[in-house]
Order: sequence, then C-alpha cells, then structure tokens
Amino acid sequence: MTFTEALAAYGREARTRLNGPGEPEAALITPVTHLVEQVGHSLGLTVVAHSQVAEQGGAVKPDFGIRVNGILIGHLEVKAPGTSLDPRTYSRSSHNYKQWQRLKELPNLLHTNGTEFRHWSYGEPQGDPVSVHASNLVRAPDPLTAPDRLELVFSDFLRWSPTIITTVSRLVETLAPLARLLREEVQDALTEERRAQRAGADPSSLPFLGIRADWRRLLFPQATDAEFSDGFAQTVVFALLLALDEGIDLVNLSLHDVAQRLEANHTLMGRTLNLLTEHVRNTAVARAIELISRVIGHTDWPRLNARTQNLHLHLYEDFLGTYDPDRRRKSGSYYTPVPVVDAMTRLTDLALKEYMNKPKGLRDANVSIVDPAMGTGTFPLSIIRHVGEEAALVHRGAGAKPEAMSSVVDRLYGIELQSGPFSVAELRITRALREAGVALPANGLNLFVADTLEDPTVAGEQNLPFTAQLIALQRQQANRMKRERNVQVCIGNPPYKDHAGGMGGWIENGTDSKTSAPPLHAFRFAGNGVHERHLSNLYTYFWRWATWKVFESTNEPDITDGGNGVICFITASGYLAGPGFKGMRKYLRRTCSNGWIINVTPEGMQSPNGVFGLFADECGVIG
Repeated sequence: MTFTEALAAYGREARTRLNGPGEPEAALITPVTHLVEQVGHSLGLTVVAHSQVAEQGGAVKPDFGIRVNGILIGHLEVKAPGTSLDPRTYSRSSHNYKQWQRLKELPNLLHTNGTEFRHWSYGEPQGDPVSVHASNLVRAPDPLTAPDRLELVFSDFLRWSPTIITTVSRLVETLAPLARLLREEVQDALTEERRAQRAGADPSSLPFLGIRADWRRLLFPQATDAEFSDGFAQTVVFALLLALDEGIDLVNLSLHDVAQRLEANHTLMGRTLNLLTEHVRNTAVARAIELISRVIGHTDWPRLNARTQNLHLHLYEDFLGTYDPDRRRKSGSYYTPVPVVDAMTRLTDLALKEYMNKPKGLRDANVSIVDPAMGTGTFPLSIIRHVGEEAALVHRGAGAKPEAMSSVVDRLYGIELQSGPFSVAELRITRALREAGVALPANGLNLFVADTLEDPTVAGEQNLPFTAQLIALQRQQANRMKRERNVQVCIGNPPYKDHAGGMGGWIENGTDSKTSAPPLHAFRFAGNGVHERHLSNLYTYFWRWATWKVFESTNEPDITDGGNGVICFITASGYLAGPGFKGMRKYLRRTCSNGWIINVTPEGMQSPNGVFGLFADECGVIG
C-alpha cells in the first residue's frame, strides 16, 4: 500500500467512525493508528501502536507509544477534530496546557487533530504543520489527499533515531526532560494503583505500590510519593549513566542484563536498578525507561569524557539545575567549588597536626572521617588526593601514594540521601582510585545511600530476600557507623533549608539515650522563646549531628580520642550572632577548645557563609 492509498483509506475510515456514536476524539483514534501503521508498512517498517493507560479524570499522557521493528521510537497524541495543536493558544488552566507540559518532554511526538499533523521534539517543531486537503473529515472528498510534505512528516517521525550526544550540555538537555517524564509516569502509576487498590484490586497486580513500600522499608521510611517518584527517576537515570561509563550496551541489552552487569562494579546501583524495574514491564514507566536507555545509549561517552574536565561533577550539577531547579533550591543542594574544598581539607589536616597531637594529620591510621552530606563526592575525593600527595612528598616518591590512599579509603565514610549524586560520587572515587593504582576494598567503599539524620539505633528489617538484604545493608551500615565508629573528622557542606521543622529526624524529634531528650535540645537556651524557631534549618540539624558524632557518640573512657575531633563545615553564618542560636553558641564555647571562622563571602554581598573548623578536647572543656 502506498502513502496515497493509506491516506485515502484513512479518510474513508475516519468519515465512517465520525458519523457514528461516541466522542469525536475517540472516533479518530483507530483511523489515525491504522494510518500510522499503514504508512510504516509502505516504508518497509513494522509499526505497532501501544495504547497508554489513561488516568481517570483527564489523562495527560500521550495516547500511544509507537514501536517500529520492535523498538520504541516515539509517541502519538490524537486530539478532537478542530482542536488547536498550537501550545501558544492554550490557557494555563486548561487540560491541553497541562498535557502539553508532559508532551513537550518527549523526543519524538506526532500530534494530530485528524486534519492537521505536527512533528515535535522536546517541544520544538520539526518543520511546519501540514494539513490534509479538507477542513472537516466528515465532508472530506474521497479520496482524501494532502500535500507531499505530509509523507515526509510521517517518514521523519517513523524513522526517528536519537542523535549522537557529544557535549555535556546536550546530554543534560536530553536527560532532564526524560527524567521528569519518568518521575511523572511513576507518580501517575501510584495514583492509578491507589484507585485500583480502593476498588479491591489484587495487591500482586499493583507493582508500584509494592516497590514504593520496599523503598520505604529498605532505605527511606519517611519517603512521600513525590520523594519516591523523584528517587526512582534519578536512580534509574544515573544507574544507566553508570552503565554507560562502564561500557555496557544500553541500546541492545535488556534492562535486566544491564542491571546484572552493572552490579560487577556498582553493586548497590545495579541491584537497586533491578529492584525498581523488574516488575514494571508493559507499563508506561517501562516505556519511558526504554526510551531513556535508547536516547542516552547514543552518547559518545569516550569523546565526552576526553573533552570535559570533571565530567561527572558538572554533569550532576547541571542536570539537577535543569531537571528540577525548584527542588534543588528547596533541598539546599548546592555544590562547593573544588578550591574551597581543598582549602578546608588542608585546614583540617593542619588542625589535626597542631591541635590534636596527630603528626600525620589525615594520614594517621587512627583518624576516621565522615562527610554527612556527600553529594557528588568532592570532599572525599579531596581528602584522598591530599593524603596521597602528602605521602608522596614525605616519602619523596609517588610510590607511596597508593598505600596512603588505600589506608584513608578504609576509614573514610560518606552519606548521601539522593541516589543521583551518590552514583556520581561512587563513580568519581572509584575512577580516581583505579587511576592511582589503588585496589578497591574487598567490601566496597564506605559510601551509603542513607539519611544522616535518621535514628542511629534503627537496625532495619531481617529475613529479607537476598537482593533486598543487600540494599537494606546500606541503611544498616550507615546507622552502625553512626552508633559505633569513633570519628575524629566531620567535614562537608550541609544542605541549607530554612523553616525545616519536621525534617530533622532523630536530631530534632528523637531521643538520645544519654540525655533522654532530642539531641537538638543541646542547642537550646532557656528563655530564648520564639527566637529558637531559627534552629529549624537543615544546616543546624547537621551541625548538631556533627557535634554529637564527633564529640559525644563515642566519648567513653575506654575509647582513645573518643571525644576528640574536628568539624569543618561551610555553612550559613547566621548562628554566629543570631538571637535564636544562643544555645548553639554556648554549646560550642563549652565544648570546643579552639575555633576558626573564615568569611568566604565575596566583598559587597549579603548572607555571608563561613568555613568553620572547631576542635574539642576529650573532656569537652576548653583548655
């Protein structure tokens, strides 16, 4: 069948169905999908249109996923006859506007109201709209005809293939909308399954509610639907990027095979990818993941890596700023410049040597270090580099570097709440160690996807399936480190979020067994009243966690240096003089023997930040 014959058959079928009962938009769906499939046949392609699951109350999904020769290549959206296909005409409160926010994230979309056809990629028109030679399909002539350009529109749509990605900016521009699409598909799936659950559906037919329950049970007990959906999307996207970095074929391998191969060097991300995706086949989420795999699988990773310094660091920062800038702002996820991090590392090393009786500083085998808000791993990397370089300097040869770096890796810990930056941190640190000739620890790096502010006494569930056990182990190991490990250095850039009441976890609302009160109470001041609302900030919670961990958690007579340590944070400086922080200042004066404050705010700017180094003796008395 030629294109001309397929178009004529479409005109006749559309006329028949539009003359029958039912809604005009629904009447168009079958003729349009037949047209797409028949045009594909005329091009020598096997085309199958897969209907998307519509959400009650007005779906915002595209109507169909289009598969060509077994590969998902794009989406088809059918509107009612006469509906505008120009997004500029949609009012912000309309269904079409809301739906367009989803449609514009798609890399390959065919949009039609029956007479007009538009081809889009990421919300950008791919050529001019083309209309058939009829304004009304019911009264259209037989045979229906159209300009020759319409065949080209269909051909471009059906023969679409991802472009080769060679720059970070292009990769971010490609990834961010697809990650948002995946996040929204997961959110929709949860909504639909809850509706089905209320209607009495079999729980075994509700995979996303089951996965969400596993996510909460294994990693983040307090995760909301929105947080789970975001975590799902970021985990999948960055697990696939890790696979790409490992040279795993994303285009031709199944997702299960990708996850299995990823486990070889990135156990957590490989197993988590499998946990999140193994039960969601034949869903809109699975099709979104398939599309993401295909698109990023066309990245020229070696070329990208060769031409971009600090590729992995910039990739996540740029991604987060494009993917969800509001979420980045609300979560306080901002990353510290490497020169500032290196300066903080040197300051900490100097303090250990001059004030903590540790002549080797960070190279001391008895000094354990934690970054409680690790992000993409810039602080751990700085420490590893510093230790290696100093060892080479002291021993007058680069041959000393691997042993020193291996030593510090065994006592270096990092905790990160979000799987996206965690995967980047793991990748960056693993690569740096390999390049330095350092063997990875047999049990892996001490990096955890976990909540720093969670109650450290929580042990996690027992009797879990094998895969689930390995994922839950992250949370368990993080909490064991909090409880038991004698840490002398806490360094990092905690997140900033004001009005964060209820987000402080154990620090804010838990009970310290030594005081029978929430740890944050140590920063309160009698009679300070409403001013203490300013303590409800994420950076304050992290300050309190750091002081508890370094100065209190292992401050026992039988533990050497159990109450001694260094905290070096870059944070907002409001606590230095603000009336709400009287109790915090009193605590620091009472507990710490030495302290330095460095104002790193550019001259003339407001809201100064500082780099802090605070040091305590084992009695918690200045002296």
